[in-house]
Amino acid sequence: MLVLVAAGMAAGVAGYRASRPPTYEAVAVIQLLPPAAIAGAVPTLAPAAFLPVITDPAIATRVVDALSLDQPPSSVSAGRFGREALRANALGDSTLFEIRVRLASPDLAARAAGLTADLGVAAVRELVRAETTTLVEALESQVDAARQADEAASAAVDEWRRTTGVDLIRGNVDALIERTGRDAERLIEQVLRSGAPADAGDGLDQEVAREDAAADALRARLARLLETENVGTDRPTTLADYYGLERTLTKLETEAAAARSAYVDASRRLAEAALDLATRAGDVRIVTAAQPPGEPIARHVWRDAILAFALTFGAGTCVVALGAWLGGAPPS
Repeated sequence: MLVLVAAGMAAGVAGYRASRPPTYEAVAVIQLLPPAAIAGAVPTLAPAAFLPVITDPAIATRVVDALSLDQPPSSVSAGRFGREALRANALGDSTLFEIRVRLASPDLAARAAGLTADLGVAAVRELVRAETTTLVEALESQVDAARQADEAASAAVDEWRRTTGVDLIRGNVDALIERTGRDAERLIEQVLRSGAPADAGDGLDQEVAREDAAADALRARLARLLETENVGTDRPTTLADYYGLERTLTKLETEAAAARSAYVDASRRLAEAALDLATRAGDVRIVTAAQPPGEPIARHVWRDAILAFALTFGAGTCVVALGAWLGGAPPS
């Protein structure tokens, strides 16, 4: 009788295991890494930070819809696929993590793991791109504002030159100054030759008096030039007016130079930031593609064995008790 019970228990375990469909597991491995061309770069993408991106329900839904996993033989909904069939784990402290998918079909398991990896890589890259784009767009806005200010300041200088004709007037003034210089030399010579005023003393005092008189005459001449000499081209313009035009032009040119410097500085900061982001952002890639597994996994072996043992033992006990009762002997 004990031999029959043991045989029944073994048959029960084998039958229970055989009644369950096999489960196949496919694995894909993803790596997060910095650009290899940047010397000394360190990865800023942590696998744990992006595991929620890989296991997002939206990705599970896309995988189930694309592969029709909600249809036989899998018959797995998107929610169940994310809860039971899909696993994403970081591999220690490395920049690697694996995507595991368990399904009844080895081919579907591999395709689901591969598609999940592809969608996960795309999602991570999009996340990094979005963060980078936000920072770059803020700097680009500053560069655009600086460029507009530079263009406005340069246009103001050009407009002032055009409307006032200050460059043409400057040529007239240069010619006047050259002519006035020659006139001033002759004026000084005339004053010095004419002698000192009558009340001046002899010797050194007369020499000083003549020089003072020449200086006074020159200042008077220059004062008349400033107030009366017309140096304009298409409109009357005195020297005093011209120097006012030049002061305004100098102010506008100073503002234009400051705007250009701000524009160049903003452009430089944008270029540096773009390079820095490219250095620190890193990348993500699939290093091991999912392949159809050749053998099913040994899933819950001990649990299944214990359940089968309990069922078979209970059934065997019932059989022994029934046989004893039918034979008229009390069961032992």
